[in-house]
Amino acid sequence: MNRDFQKSRALDINRICHDPKIMDLVKEVRTTLFQEDRGESIDKVLPMLLSELQLAWLEDPDSCLGLYMSQRFYKLNRYNSLKISHKVIQVVRTLAELGWIGLQKGQQSTIDEQPGRTTRIWANQPLINLFNKYPVALESFGLDAKTETIILRDSDKKEIEYEDTPETIRMRSVLTDYNRLLDRSFIDIPELDCPVIEQMNGETIRIGSYQKTVVRIFSNSSFAEHGRFYRAWWHSLPSKWRQKIHINDAPVMEDDFSSMLPTLMYAEKNHRLKKDAYSFSLAGDNPFGRKELKTIVLIAINADDEGSAIKAIRKNLRDGTNLSFTDKHIKDAINAFRSEHPLISDQLCSGIGIKLMKRDSDIAEKVIERFTKEDTPVLSIHDSFIVPWDKEKELRTFMEQAFEEVTGVLPFDIKSEGIDWRHKIKEGLSSPTFINPNQRHYLLNAERAFQSEGYKQRRTKFYNKLRTKS
Repeated sequence: MNRDFQKSRALDINRICHDPKIMDLVKEVRTTLFQEDRGESIDKVLPMLLSELQLAWLEDPDSCLGLYMSQRFYKLNRYNSLKISHKVIQVVRTLAELGWIGLQKGQQSTIDEQPGRTTRIWANQPLINLFNKYPVALESFGLDAKTETIILRDSDKKEIEYEDTPETIRMRSVLTDYNRLLDRSFIDIPELDCPVIEQMNGETIRIGSYQKTVVRIFSNSSFAEHGRFYRAWWHSLPSKWRQKIHINDAPVMEDDFSSMLPTLMYAEKNHRLKKDAYSFSLAGDNPFGRKELKTIVLIAINADDEGSAIKAIRKNLRDGTNLSFTDKHIKDAINAFRSEHPLISDQLCSGIGIKLMKRDSDIAEKVIERFTKEDTPVLSIHDSFIVPWDKEKELRTFMEQAFEEVTGVLPFDIKSEGIDWRHKIKEGLSSPTFINPNQRHYLLNAERAFQSEGYKQRRTKFYNKLRTKS
């Protein structure tokens, strides 16, 4: 078989499996292949590595795990909760030499069109036989409870150590409570019989209860920059799929802040944005509509200077549109935005974007914290929030309050995305078959007609696991 080495995900050294059968698997591999190894390190490495290999095989037998084969990538720091040492490299080599796993060495590249890759590994038949002997369900995998959720990266996007402060401890506490709530919430897409979404670009999004842990990532060695929330499966979900999510069997509503970054730029000047920031007049020959103008403005906000902004905008628009345009058209659009919004014109192409992201992440944190206290899961995707459909009133209230608390001004607007369940309610109330005035009961029963068998099975397994835990 010609394995596609791009069809992979990174090895997660914080992976665990809650099913006791994983230790039976570890014991057999340990006894068969590593009986002479008496070190403590291998007793930490094997459960993690075999859990990751089995999970990858369950997700897709044709997929790979990517990992680094250099000791410097296995530091015993806060991001390594299971204390996995570079012993993992030796174990991987031994398993590969004995034919228990496949291995394709990594390669470096300085050519953009031919990106480098890390070493790839996957389970071979001897290990697959043991996976079948000790079967474990996808729902049994997760991350170690001590996995670090407050992540600080340097300018090269490498994770770096930091000293805890009262603020980092507070932020971690918010995420700890939030992740516990997510862990006991069933979040899925009913129409998916197989919990996989294949995208047009060839990438795969996997829907699973084992990948709901949310982290907060800060950039440039500073807790004043970035800070957005990532890594749960819905963070990479296209908007057309987000509206199809159900939370604890309930359909959802999604609301987001309109013109979020320009609104935050106005707030920096103690003013409130009062109109759509992406609708403004252009010269007659300029080909851009609102969608392209939004792209241009957002890239310019995040760029350090106008030259790099124009270059990035040109690439983005040529990859995503069929428009015919010049650099002058782009520059004219940037200048038109400046003319339309003179109060914040100095912030364009100034690198302020990553600091504004910190502000919108602080707003998101407040919304998350308030819903967590109400025991209601809210899914945040930057400045967008998904809640069970009957919680939209609370969502809008919390969004407005959080925005004003962080910025001192009110947001420009909050808009609904996807299905408007209020229309569904009206339709239900006017239906001759509608008897029970309990709107929630009506809607949930109506939706259950669209639940796939795979979804029902995942739901049963999830709640069985939850009962076992309690």
